[in-house]
Amino acid sequence: MKWELIGRNPAEAIDPPRPPRFQAPALGVDDVGRLIEAADAVGIGALVKTAVLTGLRQGEVLRLKWEDVDLGRGVLAVRESKSAAGARAIALSPATLALLREHRRQQAEDRLRAGPAWHDETLVFATTLGTPIQTIRRSWAKVVKLSGVRARFHDLRHAHATLMLKQGIHPKIVQERLGHSRIEVTMNTYSHVLPGLQAEAAAAFDRVLLVTHRLQIADEAKQKMGGN
Repeated sequence: MKWELIGRNPAEAIDPPRPPRFQAPALGVDDVGRLIEAADAVGIGALVKTAVLTGLRQGEVLRLKWEDVDLGRGVLAVRESKSAAGARAIALSPATLALLREHRRQQAEDRLRAGPAWHDETLVFATTLGTPIQTIRRSWAKVVKLSGVRARFHDLRHAHATLMLKQGIHPKIVQERLGHSRIEVTMNTYSHVLPGLQAEAAAAFDRVLLVTHRLQIADEAKQKMGGN
């Protein structure tokens, strides 16, 4: 086509294959609970709980620094990200704040024990010497084996999103917490959760309509009785 040797591109008649739509694995509340219990036993409980409670990616959790966590205002800032949407502020629940305060206290004890060997890199999650955690593959493998739940660390992020959606949180809020560039990404990834939510929304609408209708009937009946 560029050399003008042919007048038509034959590749235009080809239908390219479409990859199957990704559906996030559905971890239930019990699954998450077993993973958290196993993580506590392995020694990475605070890390796993923070991932579940915030929806952070593994890399985002491991790069998180204390200057990015405002415990007073209850906000966590994700600064190092591959995209503009990935850089975001995440509101922290009271449980998350209590978790991080206790973790900081324990980290201060690690720092005292390490003494001059401590590396002050201000990482929220670090080794007992303050150095970055290079990998959690072995620790996570122990968590999976101990819990009996087949899951990747990244599935904790999916669990955060699906559990929020099932609680009726607006998908736009979930999108912002996860750092998705578009809400379509969130909707497509968690489309398997949406049918159940639509059924619940329809039932809730019915209840509102029935209550309103009954109130109107009651008001009309009172007016008739008053008129008589």
